[in-house]
Amino acid sequence: MMRLAGPLAARKENPMSPRLSLAAVLLSVGAMSVGVAAPPIPKKAAAARAISPQARALLTQMVAAEKGLTSYAGTISITDMAGPGQSRRSQVALKVKKPNLAAVTVSSGGTPMAQAVADGSTLALVDFGQKKYVQQPVTGAAGPAQALEAGQSALASFTLHPESVSQIITGARTQSVMVGPADVSGSETLQNVVARLQMQPGVVETITFGIGQADHLLHSLAFNVSLPGHTVSHTEAFTDFQAGPALTAADFTFTPPAGLDKVASAEDMQPPMYDPRLKVGAAPLTITASDLAGKPVSLDDYKGKVVLLDFWATWCGPCVGEMPNVVAAYDKYHPQGFEIVGISLDQPNSRAALTSFTQQHHMPWRQIYDGGYWQSKVPQQYGVQAIPFSLLIGKDGKIAAVDPRGPALAPAVRSALAQK
Repeated sequence: MMRLAGPLAARKENPMSPRLSLAAVLLSVGAMSVGVAAPPIPKKAAAARAISPQARALLTQMVAAEKGLTSYAGTISITDMAGPGQSRRSQVALKVKKPNLAAVTVSSGGTPMAQAVADGSTLALVDFGQKKYVQQPVTGAAGPAQALEAGQSALASFTLHPESVSQIITGARTQSVMVGPADVSGSETLQNVVARLQMQPGVVETITFGIGQADHLLHSLAFNVSLPGHTVSHTEAFTDFQAGPALTAADFTFTPPAGLDKVASAEDMQPPMYDPRLKVGAAPLTITASDLAGKPVSLDDYKGKVVLLDFWATWCGPCVGEMPNVVAAYDKYHPQGFEIVGISLDQPNSRAALTSFTQQHHMPWRQIYDGGYWQSKVPQQYGVQAIPFSLLIGKDGKIAAVDPRGPALAPAVRSALAQK
């Protein structure tokens, strides 16, 4: 199971969590876009790739130019579109001096959200929302890498490690890499290189690299992921990029913000992903809600059954990637008393699209939907901070498994059904 956060993922914002790094996932072989679990690509399909020599040359030139930078600074403007009318904007201000210095501040609407500073010997991470910070030892180039990863910017990570672009050129899921039309960003004229990746049937990602025609540096990135029924997009662009600024040690001095608590480790800064009361053997929380047909849903309706509460959304790539596994479990074990209740975090005015999705993907079970997105009533009640998330409830009405996913789902269901 892959769970992501940040712009293309299905978690609430938590910029300091290394588990939630969008950039790290985007740059990992075979796990780009939104973390959809893609099946192996047949060799015949992989051989059909079309790589433009001009596009390859531009990317190679960009990698060489980025590697030549000894210091840089700027602000990255980020825009996410999770669906119609669902946008989010943030900014990442950064300073980097190779090989071991970096400072990053993440903000939204002018409000600081997170900060990371690598001073050569320590890495400081700040979460303003939780009012916590940590300082931990770090050596060498690992400091800037972790600081930029905390900033949740793929553009920042590509700039630090431009060689990662080779994973796209050589990746088995890459269908094509072509030169696109030129663009203008501020005073820079950008030559776009467009890579198209087939993640799995029905899921296609397009990555656009905006490369400066004059300096050959990467100035923008855009990700568009076509999921069944809709598209998720994520764009990043430098607004004031500076190549080779004269940075000093003072630019990377960390001063703990007033009013924040220091914790022992980065793990102590992780917010709970669900209500901590949800444990095996505990009773699930009472549900009072309605399904897509407007009929009331209660767990009392499923007494004596094994029930999976499946928190998900059609805009959530990892949820879509997991759904064939959920459908397979339902088809196999439903005759034995296995039920599913879907709890959708889809946006307002998505009832028709959600209904169409469940029909298209052969999901006959009931779906709770109120159009509240992350503020949906049942997810809020259960403290859900990340999707996909699930709870398996046994015949006795108690929680039998917390978040069984992927290969763990079927055995959990079998075990629950076997209980007397």
